[in-house]
Amino acid sequence: MPDLGYPAPPVHGELLVRMQRLFREAAPDQIVYVPTEGADEPFHRYLRGRTR
Repeated sequence: MPDLGYPAPPVHGELLVRMQRLFREAAPDQIVYVPTEGADEPFHRYLRGRTR
């Protein structure tokens, strides 16, 4: 995995979303999205370049 830097440049955020979509399409019976309240907050903080 290449070092994306901190914070992650927007282009890499879009790339990660596309990669996740492709992985889900490649193995739909093995990768299941389970919604978890607040689980996306660390990811959003990383993209914003902030910490708690």
